[in-house]
Amino acid sequence: MVSATDGFVGSRGLTRLGRIDRQTLVQAPAPPPPRKPWVKRALPWGVLGFALLGVCGLAWWWHWRVRGVGIVEGETLTLTAPAAVVVKAVYVRSGQWYEKGQPLLDLTAKDAEAGRGVLEAQWSQARLRLELVRRGAELEDLQVSKRLDERDRLSGELEAGHAAVAAARAQHDHSVREAGVYRPLQEKGQASARELDAAETASRVAAADLTRALAELEGLRARWLRSRELVPEEASGDELRRLELGLLENAVVEAEQRLRRYDYESGTRTVTAPFSGRVDRVYVETGSHRHQGEPMMELYDPASLHVVAYLKPADGRRLRVGTEVKLYPEGASEAVAGAVSAAYAGWARTPPVIQPFFDRSPSLLRVRIDCRPADRPRLAPNMVVRVIGRSG
Repeated sequence: MVSATDGFVGSRGLTRLGRIDRQTLVQAPAPPPPRKPWVKRALPWGVLGFALLGVCGLAWWWHWRVRGVGIVEGETLTLTAPAAVVVKAVYVRSGQWYEKGQPLLDLTAKDAEAGRGVLEAQWSQARLRLELVRRGAELEDLQVSKRLDERDRLSGELEAGHAAVAAARAQHDHSVREAGVYRPLQEKGQASARELDAAETASRVAAADLTRALAELEGLRARWLRSRELVPEEASGDELRRLELGLLENAVVEAEQRLRRYDYESGTRTVTAPFSGRVDRVYVETGSHRHQGEPMMELYDPASLHVVAYLKPADGRRLRVGTEVKLYPEGASEAVAGAVSAAYAGWARTPPVIQPFFDRSPSLLRVRIDCRPADRPRLAPNMVVRVIGRSG
């Protein structure tokens, strides 16, 4: 038999049990959502793809990377003796840097072929002959000018003489005609004897004037012809004079050159630096004797500094003119920028100094690399550098 109390207690127990169950369900963690199957399959393939892409990029960079070894070279100028000389002084030493125009050597000639007095006398004599010819030409020009003026004056007088002869001839003809008119009239008694005598007298006077005018004209013509003979033809005279003056001027120049050559060979001459650079070698000292053509000093020109890079055939064919490269000198941490300026034709033997960098390569290709002027002090002739670049 069940009582009311029992039923109450049973209801509390059920209520308590149900409360406990609800708390337990709330505090328990939620289960994780299930993963999609395609993510699990794609993740390993993605990692593998990125790895392959990196390997391919590295292989591509390594394939197009050009490597080689270069030797720094520079052009040198050898100063030779211009003649048989004696070194009087040496102002520089090997390895010293110098500026353009700086004195390097003092030289003097050992022997002289002629004395300065003889050469100076020849020069003075040539100058004196030239001056005499010039003054003679000026005097001749003055005389010719006077003769030309005289000829022009005689030409004017000759024209005036022709006019006077023409006037006298006309007057004479008129007088003769007038006398011829009066003579028949006097015979007929129409003119007096006095008028006939006056006409004949005028005719005789006109004849005398004509004779005198003709004589004066002949004299003027003779003087004018003589003046023409005294004045030479202008073209031929000027040509001969120019030729003579030219020969004398050349003689003066040659005599002066011989004198200067003697001073150059016999006197002390200072040899100056033709450009700024460095002394590589000095072959002479004070008191040394050198014959013509023998070396005295070698000068290095920094402006000619460049790198000759030796490359394997596969790398050398990929470099083109204008390709930028990097040069790494031995012991330097920073690279020197450069650019390919020329490619040498043909094969080259591997120099002994760079044979350790190549695995028994008998022949290599060569290119010339120029660097910026600001980077040239970081390089020196005969320095070995590593060359790294990319094919153009």
